[in-house]
Amino acid sequence: LRAVCHLDRGICAEHNSHPVKMADREFDADELQSIWDGFGAYWEIKLGLVLVVVLLNLSFSRLLAQDKQNNYSSDSADPSSTKTVLLVTAHPDDEVMFFGPTLVNLQAYSSLHLLCLSSGNADGKGKARTQEVELAWARLGLQTAQLKVLEHPQLQDGFDQQWQAAIVAQAVQDYAQVRGITHLLSFDEGGASWHPNHIDTAAGVKLAATALRRPVMQLRTVGLWRKYLGWADLPLAACLEAEHLCVTTAAQRTTLRAAMACHQSQYVWYRRISVWLSRYMYINSFHVVDIAAEKQLGDS
Repeated sequence: LRAVCHLDRGICAEHNSHPVKMADREFDADELQSIWDGFGAYWEIKLGLVLVVVLLNLSFSRLLAQDKQNNYSSDSADPSSTKTVLLVTAHPDDEVMFFGPTLVNLQAYSSLHLLCLSSGNADGKGKARTQEVELAWARLGLQTAQLKVLEHPQLQDGFDQQWQAAIVAQAVQDYAQVRGITHLLSFDEGGASWHPNHIDTAAGVKLAATALRRPVMQLRTVGLWRKYLGWADLPLAACLEAEHLCVTTAAQRTTLRAAMACHQSQYVWYRRISVWLSRYMYINSFHVVDIAAEKQLGDS
């Protein structure tokens, strides 16, 4: 366009007879140059927007391609193959704040159970929080009969409380064996928020998975700078972690916010902000550890 403007400017200056006609309107060289200058003033912003659109398109293309091949395990994408999944959390509200996208996506073809290892009684609100998690679980459309909150003297809520992996593992095994659990779902070694109870939960669940010979899906912990990107973290997640990814729709996010509001005792101002900004309300990415396969490989 700039070359055309300069060329036409020269022609018009010399002959004053070569205007450009576009959409039944004639533009002389000065008008075209003005249009170009107006575009040039914002070209960096427009180029940035173009790049964002391209990246999002590539991300969604990869997401769709991966979704045809993978879900939360190698064979679980088949809706006819129902899995019984046990989510193991440390406190009431973890199930919504961190695992919401996974729950709303898996419930269509999985039987979901929740084992909450403590009542979150650090502030003396354990009884209220137990009732709140039941309300939230029901608000997600899940069965409260498939939910259990423990009150174990050695699994008490608190940053200063250390949970032994063996105790966590035994609690998970006891529940899983009675309910016929086929898959475990919990935190990874980062605990999503680096809470020590979350990290101890991850260690205990992996120990239980080894004993049960069950695959365990571990929620990936992301850095703080990504945690509060919300939906904007999707391009990075799609490029780096698309093999096992759950993404929410607008309707699903509305359900998750309603479920989080059920945790009234915890729904303070910063958590109200978090439900809009946290990427864990929009995206869950996780890796699957197939304990049985690893053990067979080790034995061989």
